[in-house]
Amino acid sequence: MMEENMQSTEFINKQQKKKNKFFYGFIAILVICVLMFFIKLPYFVSMPGNAIDSETVIQVEHKDEGEKGAFLFTTVSMARANPFLYVLSFFNDYYELEPIEDVLAPGMSEEEYFNHTLLMMDASQQSAKLQAYEAAGKTVNYKNQKLIVYQVIEGMPADGILEAGDQILQVNGESVTQSQELIDRVGKMKSGEMVHLTIERAGEKKEVDIEIQPFADDKTRVGVGIQLITTGDIEVSPSVQFHTENIGGPSAGLMFTLEMIAQLTDGDQTKGHLIAGTGTMEADGTVGAIGGIDKKVVAAHKVGAEIFFAPNENGIKNSNYEVALKAAKDIGTDMEIVPVDSLQDALDYLDQLEEKS
Repeated sequence: MMEENMQSTEFINKQQKKKNKFFYGFIAILVICVLMFFIKLPYFVSMPGNAIDSETVIQVEHKDEGEKGAFLFTTVSMARANPFLYVLSFFNDYYELEPIEDVLAPGMSEEEYFNHTLLMMDASQQSAKLQAYEAAGKTVNYKNQKLIVYQVIEGMPADGILEAGDQILQVNGESVTQSQELIDRVGKMKSGEMVHLTIERAGEKKEVDIEIQPFADDKTRVGVGIQLITTGDIEVSPSVQFHTENIGGPSAGLMFTLEMIAQLTDGDQTKGHLIAGTGTMEADGTVGAIGGIDKKVVAAHKVGAEIFFAPNENGIKNSNYEVALKAAKDIGTDMEIVPVDSLQDALDYLDQLEEKS
């Protein structure tokens, strides 16, 4: 009898040890999973985002309802890397690791960076509104125009002198409020000359001198190495509302412009097609280059877009258009990649586009 009890106790102990091993193993796996998702690494991961119908975020008062297709703006998702995303980035060509110092300026927090992208989105909306209403023959009044630095190119002369968020007031003593004005004035100068800028930073005026140098990707052009946005208050009629509270950056400018034109004018601008794309919209109608276009091609392909507008950058090597073409070929999409240098290029393409049967 005693021997049977001992065997029974030994069996129970073995079962309890198995349960303990299972429990502690489960806890260990749970802890590893938590660590995989919640430990922050010194990287950001950018990846394909979404292709969103512009009509869902833009509403023009008394808009035309004739569109059978859609103008889709595309996004890139960016997240602080954790161990899971870090490992995943090595197995997906369209997940890109970026060191945190390449994304955040010195002393900039993630919240400040996000707010900075919202500022760029606001500026993009203003330029898009200006171009769309003028193209539709509507009256536009522009007030309180400001020229803001939104990116300083690393290794160029402005690096370390200008900062994102600086407002440029004067170039060589002359007032300036639009990016093309500054580009034209600086573009007439020679490499090695000094340009004098009056800027405003955090409410304080500053005077800076920066040497003019050729651009690394195009030695025929000179500059100081900054990208600019024009902000201000635009009064239009009919009124338009944007609902982009959690979307940042300037890259939806072209597609926002096309969407507003579609809502302001009669007929079906899309001809029944799903038309995606990207590109900034400058105050002079130029479509500017953006980052992550390969990821945006992937996002557009996933929702079945048939056409994709890509900034052509006047045909320079490794332009957004060339990168988009390469990505389209890589993923095997039938989507047509269309190069555009200006809003007019996009409108001309739409004019000749055949109605979808």
